[in-house]
This record gives sequence, structure tokens and C-alpha cells, in this order.
Amino acid sequence: MAYFARMLEADVFVVLDHVQYEQRGWQNRNRIRVKPGELLLTVPVRVRGRSRQAICDVEIDTSQPWQRRHWTAIRHAYQSAPYFDCYRPALEQIYLEQTWERLADLNTALLQMVVHALGIDTPIVRSTTLDPAAHKTALLIDLCQRLGGTTLLTGQGATAYLDRALLAAHGIEHRDSAFRHPVYRQRYRPFMPRMAVIDLLFNCGHQAGQIVEQSVAEPSTRRARHARRVPRAGRRGSIA
Repeated sequence: MAYFARMLEADVFVVLDHVQYEQRGWQNRNRIRVKPGELLLTVPVRVRGRSRQAICDVEIDTSQPWQRRHWTAIRHAYQSAPYFDCYRPALEQIYLEQTWERLADLNTALLQMVVHALGIDTPIVRSTTLDPAAHKTALLIDLCQRLGGTTLLTGQGATAYLDRALLAAHGIEHRDSAFRHPVYRQRYRPFMPRMAVIDLLFNCGHQAGQIVEQSVAEPSTRRARHARRVPRAGRRGSIA
């Protein structure tokens, strides 16, 4: 959920799909809430002999019937949730009506579905479309410069690997996202945080977007939904 809260804080959101894929990371898996706890859903990908492949190049192992298995698990977990039927058609189309060959394409489809459901209109840019140069902090500087950004907004904890002095030398301010995980109505108790965002959608429906917006802990940093500012030099850029 922090991922989408950061979108609301930013003027432009960059998805880093050209960087190296991390095995056993969260780029191909997520949690859903089940009784009595949680279930981890993992998209099978081809990694043997491809240890240094970029996210945009990661191929899904289409020999495994993961799409139907995932959808069955989601349906069993949430079919009694109050807003399941509101989002069922869109998710069924993604899971059952198309065979996905690349992880980045699947994630883009899911991302577009969720931002629409949450009412987020922040422009989203895939880094592969920018042909960025350099690595680490220099990479983020390059992306900011290409997009005209003067503030880099990252997830909490990114300071550990960022060179803030280098950012400042290029006139770029760094700011951590002010996200604070909300507690909302879940189907089961006790409340379990850090579930996939569909858990919020199925349980809270049209209120989900407002809940994500309110999860930004500092009210002064919140941007009014559906009242976007005109993009300009000096805009913030969120790098994810």
C-alpha cells in the first residue's frame, strides 16, 4: 500500500523496470489475507542461468497453471468480502483471459487496474522508456533531470543506499515518503498489515482511495485527489 501512497505524494512516478531483477524479492509475489493468516502468491518466472537479468526481461514460466491457481485462491479468500464483485470483472480479465509472458507486462496491467480503482491520476513512467544511464544515485539523478524533477521522493529506508550529498550537488532534494500503514476493516481478525492492495479494495471499496491518501502521515504533504497541478520545472518525482 505504501507504493500507491507514494504515487499520491508525487507529480511523476517512475517504475524502475530496467534494473536487475531480485530473486526472492517482491517483484513477482504478494500476500493475501486468508483464515487463519496469510497466503503468499508467487508468479513463477524463469531464472535459471539468468541471474543478472533486468526486470523488463523476466519471462514468466507459462508451463505452470499459476493464473488459474492464483485466481482461485483470491476468489476463495475474498468472495464474501463486501466489495469483491466490484473488482472481480477487471481481475478476472487479467488472470483468466490473457496469457502473460513477461512479468513487467503483467505488473503493468495490475498496476493500471489498481490506480484506476483508487482514483490515482499521477503519471506513471517505465524507466525503460527513458533509456537511463548510470547506476545507484547517479541513475536517480539522471531520471530526475530527464523529467525536470528537483525533489526525489523514495520509500522509507532508502537513505541507507542514497548519496544525498551527490543529489544536493545536482540541485535535487531527497525526501522520504511519509507513509504510515492504516488499519482498516478486514474480513478476519486480528488485523494484518502489508497485504496486497486488493485486500483493501475488496474490504473497503470506494473508500480505499481515501484510506490510501490518509496513510500519508504528514497532512501538509498530501495532494488533493482529482486536482492535479500542471507539470512544470521543479516538480517532484517519485522513484520506485
